[in-house]
Amino acid sequence: TGSIHIDERIVKACGIVATSHFTFDSATIEGPAATTLQAVASCFSTGPLKGKDLLLVGHADARGGAMHNLGLGQERASSVGTFLRNNGVEESRVKTRSRGEADAAGSDAEGWASDRRVDVFLAD
Repeated sequence: TGSIHIDERIVKACGIVATSHFTFDSATIEGPAATTLQAVASCFSTGPLKGKDLLLVGHADARGGAMHNLGLGQERASSVGTFLRNNGVEESRVKTRSRGEADAAGSDAEGWASDRRVDVFLAD
């Protein structure tokens, strides 16, 4: 399942915590990630951050080619963006980008799982 890392400013404003990870070569959102994103969507559509913008940054682990990982990171960020839009966040408020494997630090299964994520930032 998808790993969603939430900006501390969002956590403080909305009280959201996430602990799940994307499976290898996947951008599917389910389980705890879906629950977390529903809370984010509520916070940005009707809650304390209504009207604020989000930046979604997709990441991949270092396995696979650089171009594949860049595309996979974008697919993950876009998947999260689509989920948020489908749950009430205005499309114009959601921006996405990919870092691919650029920030990957894992060297084993646990580390690779941490690398497979989308960071959700409050856009300034």
